[in-house]
Formats: sequence, C-alpha cells, structure tokens
Amino acid sequence: MATPPQPARNESWRRLLWALFGFSGRIGRQVYWLALFGPQAVITAMFLQLMGGEEASYAALASALSPFVSVLGVWSSVAIAVKRLHDIGMNGLWAVAIAIPFVNLAFTVWLGIVPPQPGANRYGAAADVPPT
Repeated sequence: MATPPQPARNESWRRLLWALFGFSGRIGRQVYWLALFGPQAVITAMFLQLMGGEEASYAALASALSPFVSVLGVWSSVAIAVKRLHDIGMNGLWAVAIAIPFVNLAFTVWLGIVPPQPGANRYGAAADVPPT
C-alpha cells in the first residue's frame, strides 16, 4: 500500500523563515496577523521574565538572550510590514512608520485591515507564496 506524498519539511521551514524574515514577495492579511503574533509573544514572555527579576524562572536566560531576540523581533516586524505593504501595492520603505511612536500602532492595525491589491503586482503574482 503506497502512502501519499508528504510535504517536505525543508519547504515548510523555508516558508516560515521567509514569512518572518524575508523582505521580498507579498503576504495577505491572515498571514500578517499570524506572523506578528509569534514574535510578539516571544518578546512579551522575555520582557515579563526580565521584569520578574531574580524571582522569575528564566530571568538569567532572558537577560542573556534579550539583545538577540530584540534584534530578531525588530527585523521580523519590519520584514512582515514590508511584505504586507507589497501586497497592497506600496513601496516597502513605508515600513519606517513602525519606528515612529504612537504612529506605529495605528500603522500596524491599518496594514492588517486594508484590502490587498487584486491580481499580480510588481512585487509578486500572489500573496503568501515565497518568491522563487
């Protein structure tokens, strides 16, 4: 009895890494919200450990990893915003808006609400498909 083909694990990891850290292509609204949730959850957990001080279970680990996690979190946030901007047909340089205090929250919500540009655009043929 033959088993149906399984998707390659390498392909799944490649898609995940592209969604979180790549700057090319387009992502839709659903992937945008899901991709934002993961890094923010990690950063929040690390922040809570740091705020707990010595009483926190993993305070020493959080303290050691916080510079690296912070850089990866910022990189990921910018990459996700750039791909979402591409999906609506805008230049990725508009992602600098996430660095402006008070504007960043409104910009993040706006990116998650605005509808995509229909059909292919100069940034890719379809959303949620890594460029080849």
